[in-house]
Amino acid sequence: MPNTVDGNEGDSNIADIFQEKYKSLYNCVSFDPHQMAVLLEETKLDIGNMVGRCSASFITDAINSSILLLKPGKSGVKIFIG
Repeated sequence: MPNTVDGNEGDSNIADIFQEKYKSLYNCVSFDPHQMAVLLEETKLDIGNMVGRCSASFITDAINSSILLLKPGKSGVKIFIG
């Protein structure tokens, strides 16, 4: 395990860094209850249509739908270990 992350040392300090980064990451996208309800209903229908069949298309369709909901120009959090 690394001893230093982003210039901070020690287990507690490193854990705090990851806590802040993930808190920022998970709170950076607004939550729209209506949009989430629609997505949930679509997912339930997709699962209902898959009963008795096994197909990777459900997973692919769900991933593609999720990608379309992403905002353009966003990037992942970069964590430097050194």
